[in-house]
Amino acid sequence: MNPAEAHQARQGRQEVRPLTRVRVRLLLLGLSTSLAVAAVASRLSYLTIIAKEEYESRGLVQYQQRLKLDARRGTIHDRNGSALAESVEVDSLYAVPSAFTAERAQDAAGAIARCLEIPRRRVLTRLQGEKGFVWLERKASPEAVRCVEALNVSGVHSVEESRRFYPKRRLASQVLGYVGVDNAGMGGVEYALEERIKGEPGSRVIWSDALKRRAGTRVEKRPVPGESVYLTLDENLQFIAETELSAAVRESRSRSGIAIVMRPSTGELLAMASFPSFNPNRFGDAPESHRRNRSVTDVYEPGSTFKIVAAAAALEEGVTTEDERIDCGQGGIQIADRYIRDHKQFDVLTFRDVVSRSSNVGMIRIGQRLGKSRLEAYVRAFGFGEPTGVELPAESRGILSPGERWGPVTSASITFGQEVSVTPLQMVAAANVMATSGYLMRPRLVLGFSGSDGALVPALSPEPTRRVVSEETARRMTSILIEVVEEGTGKTAALRGFRVAGKTGTAQKAVPGGYSKTDFIASFVGFAPAHRPELTALVILDSPEGDHSGSRAAAVFARIVERSLVHLGVPRDEEEVVRFAKVWPQTKPILLSEASGTAVREAARWAPAGGAPDVLGLSARDALARFVASGLVPVMEGTGFVTGQSPAVGEWLEPGIEAHLILGPSPPAPGPSAPLAPPRGARPEMIRVAGVLSPANREGSQELR
Repeated sequence: MNPAEAHQARQGRQEVRPLTRVRVRLLLLGLSTSLAVAAVASRLSYLTIIAKEEYESRGLVQYQQRLKLDARRGTIHDRNGSALAESVEVDSLYAVPSAFTAERAQDAAGAIARCLEIPRRRVLTRLQGEKGFVWLERKASPEAVRCVEALNVSGVHSVEESRRFYPKRRLASQVLGYVGVDNAGMGGVEYALEERIKGEPGSRVIWSDALKRRAGTRVEKRPVPGESVYLTLDENLQFIAETELSAAVRESRSRSGIAIVMRPSTGELLAMASFPSFNPNRFGDAPESHRRNRSVTDVYEPGSTFKIVAAAAALEEGVTTEDERIDCGQGGIQIADRYIRDHKQFDVLTFRDVVSRSSNVGMIRIGQRLGKSRLEAYVRAFGFGEPTGVELPAESRGILSPGERWGPVTSASITFGQEVSVTPLQMVAAANVMATSGYLMRPRLVLGFSGSDGALVPALSPEPTRRVVSEETARRMTSILIEVVEEGTGKTAALRGFRVAGKTGTAQKAVPGGYSKTDFIASFVGFAPAHRPELTALVILDSPEGDHSGSRAAAVFARIVERSLVHLGVPRDEEEVVRFAKVWPQTKPILLSEASGTAVREAARWAPAGGAPDVLGLSARDALARFVASGLVPVMEGTGFVTGQSPAVGEWLEPGIEAHLILGPSPPAPGPSAPLAPPRGARPEMIRVAGVLSPANREGSQELR
């Protein structure tokens, strides 16, 4: 082998040297580095491409909060546009607990608690933890917000929210309901019309920096306000009803009271009052019993007011007439194993008197003629046993068992309002049938809605649910119900100048095993003016002390209805003939209208060719019409029938002298009457015709009949 070949052989042996330990380590290090770089690259690709949105949202949670913005609830108005419930913008306080150390939370909790007037422990609990958001006080008072903001605590902020406000406080509180802290309706109209009132919520975004300080905020989605609603209530009549009812409950020491006022022709509820009531601005301070709308949720046995149903059914079916004489069994009757008594011992009464004097025995005998099938049919036709459909939540249907379950005692008891339970609203709607010529009107609470443009969209037009009795039967029942007020148990319901038709009720309260001997429901339901109804109303007193008869509720009815009719400007019955007439100089009477002047023109036939007409022996109403037809408006003294007049028949008044009529309890005996003393002088002026007063009038009042 030559030298060149030997050199090449030595180089080959050097290239295939065995691996040493150092070389192995270097190779492993290089491989590990490559794998780590690949893993990091893969992870970066996952984070930046695949999981980008997820990790962006996680990051935003730490520095961004999204709050729900409640929509401004629609305003609730009465029928005249007065706001009963509205929404106002207030501040709510919140904190970012993750911004507080344990020491800072301890220091801040006490000062914040004093501003909010809540326990320190409650504030400390909310400040502790790692949450990104927590409410401190929702819809806080302006004073509390100013106090907390003055502390300048980092991590505590405020945001604007909508809060419900009731400017009339307790007025119509059970009808309106109330709204919770989450802006949701929790009773009454607020709950029943929630979907239309609440609107659509929006959202607000709030950003914080690394130190948990608020860095910015913006409205992400603007809320859409809810619709405003117009109710059938009249706030003035509601105030009258609540004022008189609360006074009556306190005076009689009743447990509670209810008053409902309805417009007969439409079924519109003008007032719906319950006492005790509550302030919906502070609903948490009141027990549930005060927040409940008893007019639709509570049931009671109506007692004798229910006789309207059986009496109307009897007249409609022709099983009796007003003047038929009914044997009332000396005040008692045996039905199966039960002996039923009257509140007084009656022997024989006409059917008219059975109703006006409220004889249970007489009504039982009439009910026996009807039979339970026909009686049940009429009870259900009057709307009992089913909800009225009013726009309020939790309405009860009452308790009315099927007719096939009625035994002799049940059939008898229902005729006078026992063994049947009704809601107050059902009862006033049933009595209203007589005021609408026989039609059952569905009670209405909503007039209409209005949106952001302010245009009112009326609700459904009022329509009768059904005809229950004929117009003739309704007219005959009205006559009987007038007698209840003028001659029977409802005398305390009589009004000045308005004839009232109605019925009293004195019902024993049902207790386990029978009926209470000490607790009663006193009630009265009726309408006025009787022959041109403008208002139908019901008053209920629960367990009044002392006098527990329906006449006590009738007196409350009188005060509510009279004030309401006056407020509405309803003319008194005599004013339908003439509202005003000038005493001097003597001219033609000033009439309301051609229609109202018919009675006056008819009366003019009795006036002599000249001077005053002859009115001796006439009732006050007829005498008034004849004097007015002659251009005279007399001053009337006393009540009843005309026993003396000035000027005398055919004579004229001197300028500035008043005409006078003297009234007595009975017409004068036939023969010439002595002239009155010379009438008092008076200035020429407009004299308003006086109205009718009840027999319980104050001294010196005058009553037209």
